[in-house]
Amino acid sequence: MLKETFKNLLVAFIVLLLCGSAQAVVVTIATFADPAVNKNTPLFTVDLVNDLITGGWDDSKTGLTLQIPYSGNIYTNAFFTMTDVNYFGGINGGDTAEGGTIKFFANGQSTSTAPLLRIVFGLGHVTPFSFGAMDMFFIDGVTITGSEITGSLTNETFAFSFSNLSPLNGSWTNGYTATASFTSSAEAPDPATIILLGTAGIWVFTRKKKSA
Repeated sequence: MLKETFKNLLVAFIVLLLCGSAQAVVVTIATFADPAVNKNTPLFTVDLVNDLITGGWDDSKTGLTLQIPYSGNIYTNAFFTMTDVNYFGGINGGDTAEGGTIKFFANGQSTSTAPLLRIVFGLGHVTPFSFGAMDMFFIDGVTITGSEITGSLTNETFAFSFSNLSPLNGSWTNGYTATASFTSSAEAPDPATIILLGTAGIWVFTRKKKSA
């Protein structure tokens, strides 16, 4: 009896030790290639007259294949929405004056339902070539949640890479429109550690049942 109790306590100690030393790894959360055929179907508008960034790819459009390596799922003809974001900066780039929210949905999904991914960011940085945000410098940085996110994430980041830039209303002083590709990443618990913890936990539970 004492021997069995000692074994269970030893395994429990190992599980706690593993929990304390669990390693996080950087993983790709979601990504998509530029769905636009040309500059006539932009994903973003950087309006320098009204100091505003607008973006999105509505459900009536096709071509956006959202790959989510984190969950292993792929969504064809997905779409996304983004809240309008105030922007201060010129044609060569600058920061957003506030954060925003980006939501990804499956083809035909109602925007009133829980999105596949919800990205909330506290601040963004814009150049003619990319738009994104990081929580590295801001306490209210990037948070990625959604129905495709089942575990805990930390240090989330994302970026839209602009292409096919075109002057807004015929003039670069007004701003520009752009098509874009997308990628995002975060730190997540190491899958090997999770499996090891689960196996150890099952062993402890099994031993307890046998003892009972």
